[in-house]
Amino acid sequence: DWNIISDNQCLNSTNADGIYVSTDANDNLITDNLCLDNGNYGINIVHSTCDRNVLENNRFNGNGAGTINDSGTDTEIRLTMAQMNRLYGVTPTAAIWDLDPSSLERCGDGTWDASTGIGNRDVGAWATVGTLTWDMTLNYSVAINMKILVGNDIGGGGDCIIYLDVSYDNTNWIRYGHINLQLYMQSLANVNSTILLSGFVEGRYVRITWASGGGAGVYFGAVYEVQAIDEGV
Repeated sequence: DWNIISDNQCLNSTNADGIYVSTDANDNLITDNLCLDNGNYGINIVHSTCDRNVLENNRFNGNGAGTINDSGTDTEIRLTMAQMNRLYGVTPTAAIWDLDPSSLERCGDGTWDASTGIGNRDVGAWATVGTLTWDMTLNYSVAINMKILVGNDIGGGGDCIIYLDVSYDNTNWIRYGHINLQLYMQSLANVNSTILLSGFVEGRYVRITWASGGGAGVYFGAVYEVQAIDEGV
């Protein structure tokens, strides 16, 4: 008894639940989970004697069979966050989050600036900066999800960094997060999926910047399947 299931991102499980609880243990706490676009329920408690659970502060959207299914008794749902909405202009570019690079769809929701050309291009080795910007029309609190495909191993003497900035006016930018892909040593056959930031408040413009350090060994890199999810804060 007294298990804790917390702080998980349960996304796009085809024909499955986001969180599946089959134990007969009682008095479990299920809290602060994101259950998004799963084929069945967001949270599914299937054992008939799994009782007196507390579900608190979980977020749901787009789960095929429904938000919560509870076969136990005396479950307490203290707070379930409102349904999230994907923001206009940054909707997913594929139906599911692929793991196979050959079937990934290029992000078509923004336009690379002049440093990398128009459209969705790879950022070559020795490139300095390429930027992708979205206008979300209104101010939002959002979480940013994106997939990165890196061709060739990241090695050598430089870094390859993705930055995430936010702005009210598309002129003055605040840097909210970054990730150094040098740490992942990804190869062409792999995709790195990450949330760079969760929950910045009231930003209208989102900018993703790719900076490839000289000699970083990145043959090419591309951003795929970018999502922004309104957290409603």
